Amino acid sequence: QIKFDSGEKSLLELKQSEINLLRSSIDLKETTTSLKQSRTDLFAAVNAEDDGYMLAEPDFETDRNFDSLGKNNEQKRYENFLTSSKLNKVQSLLNLFPTFSLTGSRNYSKTDEVLDFPNYESTWSLALGASFNVFGTLDNYENYVKKKHDLRRTEFSIQKYDRDLQISTTKLLENIEAKEVTLKMQKEMMKLAEENLQMAHERFNLGMISLTELDQIQLDFLNSQESYNDIYYSLIDLREQLNLLHSNKILDRW
Repeated sequence: QIKFDSGEKSLLELKQSEINLLRSSIDLKETTTSLKQSRTDLFAAVNAEDDGYMLAEPDFETDRNFDSLGKNNEQKRYENFLTSSKLNKVQSLLNLFPTFSLTGSRNYSKTDEVLDFPNYESTWSLALGASFNVFGTLDNYENYVKKKHDLRRTEFSIQKYDRDLQISTTKLLENIEAKEVTLKMQKEMMKLAEENLQMAHERFNLGMISLTELDQIQLDFLNSQESYNDIYYSLIDLREQLNLLHSNKILDRW
């Protein structure tokens, strides 16, 4: 408006600026509404009341050591399933052999003086038995072969899952490392943009630059802040993906 009043801008450029301002107002309103909805969804997810306080910035530490990440819940489930498969294989193998049993008993008896316990006569008996399911041998063998194949499939599944997990973990760690470097560089850029903005204010007060140039420098600073925040939260997202992959705490909470 100032530049139009001074004759530096035409009426068409003024109208275009007003349109851009309205678009920015619409975008700001939509962003504010989206932020409120996201906040509502967040507190609903954690089943907590929203008292309207500012949300604290999350803090995180990056751990690049694969061994220290530990086994996730899926790996533990696979371990239990593997143990069960091994026991089933052993059980099916034992079913191929005869079943032996040994029983023993001791009997006390007396024909007279029933209440004379110390003088009771005792007899021992031992019995050895063996049984073998002749007609079920083929079924037992087929069951053993099936359990053996099931165990092999389980072992292959575990190997594949562990391999895929290590690949996914390596990729995430590489992305985290790259994002950390980018974040440091972007932080330096934001610092330089802030210094440039301070100098621009001084030059504007001295009349050395126009208001448009000052606005552009301020916009560059805001863009650098936005880029820094995008990288910062994308780094947090990568870190929490790693925690989720290894069944660790998310944002330091279970």
